[in-house]
Amino acid sequence: MSMATWTISQLVGIIHETLREDFRLQNVWAAGEIGRFTAHPSGHWYFTLKDESATIEAVMFRSANRSAGFLPKTGDSVLVGGHIDVFEQGGRMQLVVTAIRPARQGDLHARLEKIRNRLAGLGYFDETHKRQIPPYPTIVGVITGQATAALQDVRVTIANRWPLARLAECYAVVQGDTAPASIIAAFAKAVSLGCDVIILARGGGSMEDLWCFNDEALAKVIYDCPIPVITGIGHEIDFTIAESVADVRCATPTAAAQRAVPDRGQVAQLIGQRRDEMVQALTGRLDEVRQKMDYMNSRLANSGSLAQKQRLAWMKVNGSMVLAMTLLVEQQRHRLRSQRQVMAGQASVIPASYRQRLVNTCAVLDSLSPLKIIDRGYVITSQQGRIIKKVSETDMTADIDIRYADGTLKAAPLERHENGEQGNDI
Repeated sequence: MSMATWTISQLVGIIHETLREDFRLQNVWAAGEIGRFTAHPSGHWYFTLKDESATIEAVMFRSANRSAGFLPKTGDSVLVGGHIDVFEQGGRMQLVVTAIRPARQGDLHARLEKIRNRLAGLGYFDETHKRQIPPYPTIVGVITGQATAALQDVRVTIANRWPLARLAECYAVVQGDTAPASIIAAFAKAVSLGCDVIILARGGGSMEDLWCFNDEALAKVIYDCPIPVITGIGHEIDFTIAESVADVRCATPTAAAQRAVPDRGQVAQLIGQRRDEMVQALTGRLDEVRQKMDYMNSRLANSGSLAQKQRLAWMKVNGSMVLAMTLLVEQQRHRLRSQRQVMAGQASVIPASYRQRLVNTCAVLDSLSPLKIIDRGYVITSQQGRIIKKVSETDMTADIDIRYADGTLKAAPLERHENGEQGNDI
């Protein structure tokens, strides 16, 4: 029966993976005495950690020990936090330390855990209570020490990223016994100034330096604050209570300022993209409307009746109704304009034609007038206002009126002779 043979690299690799998969070894705290402490020129710290019966090698990289707050030495009793790993090149198991503090801080750590457990039961750390940070704040409140590096970092960051925002500086004591009350008063001021978001900042420090941020009264103020809160306390490990209650926790004051306001360069780029998208969408929509208009114009050109034109003009969808109505109105306007011109021309012609017809009618009437007959040598005889057409109609006892072209002659009838008779005296 053959046995599988592993290389040393494979074996160390399996150990490495096994250690990493054990969650119990990825977040450990251990108390012990430092042995063989070495501060390497690279900035990393190498030492052993031991108690009465065991020793383990430890390393604390420069990125982590910068926030330690003190320089340990051989023989110091310390409390460290970190995770177990394997240095594959040396095949050595080691404790990778991410937090270190003097042993006397052990009591503070125990107190912190009690406070954290109590507030967790009250829901202070629930994600459902976290508020959204406004995307474009106009007033950014900053609570920190006056004339501190943290304050300067926030000023520069906000000025560079979003100069439209006004910074409301609310100074507070951020270390010592009076710090919690001072920070609480600064929160009240920030709320009264109408801030859109509040930054609680400090430039790091030891556990003792940051203990004011574990105050339960301050935690309640942050929890009840009507304005979103961002913290930038300036350390990577052992989150303070204030950081856990806050809506957003950032590692440094600079990172907190970056989270509080947008980047004007990115906003300008976004606006440009949205503008291009709108132009493209409107251009496409305009081309679509123009295509529909071309189609309707061709249909209207082949349409023989106004009713058909109106029906076609109303066949619009998706926003082209206004254009269709405009076309229809223009057509009606053109038609009315043409009719007006025709009527104006007729108005000038009709009176002239009627005048000519009147002249012609008058000429006919004039030619038929009895006066024209008189002009040719004939007379009109009347008696007592009655025209005498026949001799038999004459009253021989009354005068007669004889009408000439230039006047009337009154006479008395003497004899009456009808056609075929030689004479008949009265």
